[in-house]
Amino acid sequence: MLSEVFFMTSQKSNSTDALDAPTIDGVQGGELDPADVPDGTRIRIPPYDGMAVRDRVEFLLRDRADEELSYGDYTFVPARDVGHELIFDIPFSAIEALADREVEAGYTATPEVGLPWRSNLLVFRIGSVFEAEVTLDISAYQYVLAPVPPTSIPDFARFEREATWGTAPYTYDSSNERVATVDASGIVTCMGNGACEISARDRLGQTRKYPLNVKGVLQIEFVSRSADWDGMKAACEVMGLEPVPLDLMKRFWRQYYPPAVATAQGWLSYPFWTADLNGLTPWAYDLNGTSEQGNANSYDRSEHFQVLGLRRE
Repeated sequence: MLSEVFFMTSQKSNSTDALDAPTIDGVQGGELDPADVPDGTRIRIPPYDGMAVRDRVEFLLRDRADEELSYGDYTFVPARDVGHELIFDIPFSAIEALADREVEAGYTATPEVGLPWRSNLLVFRIGSVFEAEVTLDISAYQYVLAPVPPTSIPDFARFEREATWGTAPYTYDSSNERVATVDASGIVTCMGNGACEISARDRLGQTRKYPLNVKGVLQIEFVSRSADWDGMKAACEVMGLEPVPLDLMKRFWRQYYPPAVATAQGWLSYPFWTADLNGLTPWAYDLNGTSEQGNANSYDRSEHFQVLGLRRE
């Protein structure tokens, strides 16, 4: 376990009377690209004046804004290493945990008898881990999504992961655009539940990719242009879908209107059955209407309307 010495003696600015700062393999221009060190890296602690056998030397790598995010290790200096640099391994898992953050690395040297000496700090940024898996769970938002997305995409349904390795510019691609699309800036937009890979290719043809899992989308699918109410339920069952509840149909309309929702999806301009009854007669909903409440009307179940189905996963 690391001692509390480092925490008590750490500093935010370097000092002329401190030990020389450590170096970390792969840090260039104030940044470490995780893609350059897939197997982890090393921190190198230079020899210091007064270095002696049994000195306890410990290092700490941590987020400058959140000191709880850290990784460290220590050793007792053996006779063979007196006067030589000390080298510690930093696993990739520690780098990944600090990705996309400004960090600092420093060390303390504590003799068997006496007070600890502290080092100056190496301050740098760890870049983003482009190939790290992403899971986008939007269950909490009750997001309704049809084949054609709404004109305004909410922030919770998209994210940006920009390529920073290799040589710009980059070309992005999605392996399954029914799950997610990606634009020229690396902004990913979810299109439905499922899994895909997002890839980026640099100017020299190098390609890297990451897996993406999307879940929690309430997916609306077109089932039929014409069915009575009982036929609607049967058609949904055959396709493994749920009939769409009235409240969810209203939510769908709110998220997409304007423009006229059915027309924007390429559907006909007449009502769709819902799963709910108004007494003995089922509700149908006009997605091309202009009033959330006024779009709903109840009809005899023998009437024929369009059919949508709901897929939750």
